Amino acid sequence: MLLSRRNALVSILATGVLALVGCASGGNQQNGTPSTPANASAGADASPTPTGPADPLPAGIVNAIMLAQISEDRTTVTLVSIARDTYLNGNKANAAYPAGGIELLKKTVSDALGGIDIHLTAHTNFTGLISITRWMEGITVFNKHKNTTVVQSTGREVVFEEGEILLENTDALIYARERKALPNGDLDRAERHRALIVGLLKGLQKWNEKSPTTFS
Repeated sequence: MLLSRRNALVSILATGVLALVGCASGGNQQNGTPSTPANASAGADASPTPTGPADPLPAGIVNAIMLAQISEDRTTVTLVSIARDTYLNGNKANAAYPAGGIELLKKTVSDALGGIDIHLTAHTNFTGLISITRWMEGITVFNKHKNTTVVQSTGREVVFEEGEILLENTDALIYARERKALPNGDLDRAERHRALIVGLLKGLQKWNEKSPTTFS
């Protein structure tokens, strides 16, 4: 991904960034271990939920883990997703955060990647993703797989066409959460997470160029 002026933006000005897309559901418990994350999702119960069979995950925090590496010359960003069921240090990747918070997750990912330095972290939730989507008046992404999702809470049918699409209001969250309707499940969902990050960065660049005062 190529970046324009003020290349990495204020949020990710570092060589390595661990980005978390944290989605809280139910109680704060994973694999029987209680946890109290600093950024528990506010208002998650009111968020749209894709249709499909009940998620087989334990109750509690569900994390999507992504490593972003910014080049030394600040011209490119490389995104690498770590699937939640990947075994790192003897446990699934998504067990590190509820067990030991950001620090254990950073160590787990760093150890798995040969001791790579992780300089900054970002953690969001349902409310944060919806809020920034609305503030930006939508996030444009390139969608690889067309699918239709019916929102359980409202019955609204959302069609995500193949190709470049604009995700507005709550649709970015619905887009990010879907996996059961995608051919490669979690791997395709991780690809959607990367597409959202790319779309988000490009959108923020446009806002910065259009209205620096508003952006700040």
